[in-house]
Amino acid sequence: GAILVLGERYGEVVGELTPYRGLASASPAPMRVKYLTPIINTYLALDSLESARRLIAEADSVASLLPEGHQSQFVTNMKAQLAAREGRHAEQWKFLQQMDAFGTQGKMPWNIYSEKARCLASLGRYEEAYRWQLRAFDNRDSIAHAETDARITEMSVKYDTLQKEIEIERLKSERLG
Repeated sequence: GAILVLGERYGEVVGELTPYRGLASASPAPMRVKYLTPIINTYLALDSLESARRLIAEADSVASLLPEGHQSQFVTNMKAQLAAREGRHAEQWKFLQQMDAFGTQGKMPWNIYSEKARCLASLGRYEEAYRWQLRAFDNRDSIAHAETDARITEMSVKYDTLQKEIEIERLKSERLG
């Protein structure tokens, strides 16, 4: 299900996962949250907010049985997304602040910073939103710079290896010739 969500193939998610609902309900709590997460993300993406709200409540009750932070970061993230979709930005901001304790939960930091900036702008806190958006741009630029450096290093190693292979072949041909 999560792979389909990443590929934005939302129409397939519910169809693929619905037959396993009974099995998921009988599973341990962490597996139930993992089962519900792609379905909730699909409903949020498709603006089926009532369905998303119902499943978030279920995931929240299941996550409350788990150790602090175990799966609750995913539920908190989904609550923040739902609050944003419903225009409840003060509540969204509370959820975004709670998520700071969980780390990035697989999201790129610049994405989180942009989400915070959008939320603050919706609350009319433009100066703070501006600072968060600058932070997002700086983080994204540093990541892009690191990726570029890695590609340049890789190409340099390939070039050096090719040069050495050419030199070896030249020396072999001189020895034989």
